[in-house]
Amino acid sequence: MFNIKVLFTSVVLYLFVYATPAFSNNKQVFYFEDRYGGEIQVSASESSSGEINYTFIITDDLDPVDVFYDYVVSTLHTQNYTYVQYGAPCPSCNVAHSVPNNQTNAIPLVREVASGRKNIANKFIEGIATTLGNRSANEVFDRATNQGKEKSPIKFFVNSRNGVPMSVCEITSAGCEDVNEVLVLQAANQRIIFEIEKGKDLAYWERTEKIQSAIYNYSRAKQYSCMITFSGDKNDLRSQITCFPSF
Repeated sequence: MFNIKVLFTSVVLYLFVYATPAFSNNKQVFYFEDRYGGEIQVSASESSSGEINYTFIITDDLDPVDVFYDYVVSTLHTQNYTYVQYGAPCPSCNVAHSVPNNQTNAIPLVREVASGRKNIANKFIEGIATTLGNRSANEVFDRATNQGKEKSPIKFFVNSRNGVPMSVCEITSAGCEDVNEVLVLQAANQRIIFEIEKGKDLAYWERTEKIQSAIYNYSRAKQYSCMITFSGDKNDLRSQITCFPSF
């Protein structure tokens, strides 16, 4: 439906940047199933001022707009979920699952419904449904994608192939628009380098902080650790964030 620019050459892979501590008070990695039954991973964070940031991680063969619509449907039907360690209290747990671990080879997990309108996994969509006074997926989707950027949570999609990020876009009423402020390089030893250009005014910096939060979300969801450095001069200063697997 919408074209997504994939910025890469045969030796260099491009994408986006780092994280800001402003989105550290409330955070969660959750999941939902798309229309094909595939599992979509989302990382969300909420600042102390109540600003929310969502980052969706999908494969490059999926349409981000369709995936976002599926997220709206999943939320309205209370089908978003998280994974908790097997044996932990979770009244709505089901579906066995395990993730790799370098010490035990696998950690047994079970699926738990992310219930409650105030749960960060549901908060944005449930807020729109409450404002509209109905739970029509089409109407909620239209409102969610047509909200002004200054009022709407940034909804970034990271498109990946074989687990490697390839491009990033942001959901708006026009589709999924490319994020051009960020340069991403794939380095050796599974490292990813995110580079973002210097902001030129207050509005630009505010958007930059949201992009940084999206990168923080992505790194957390992928269980990466990151370190930041700066390059260039005062007229062309860039922050460079190097992220790598924590294990």
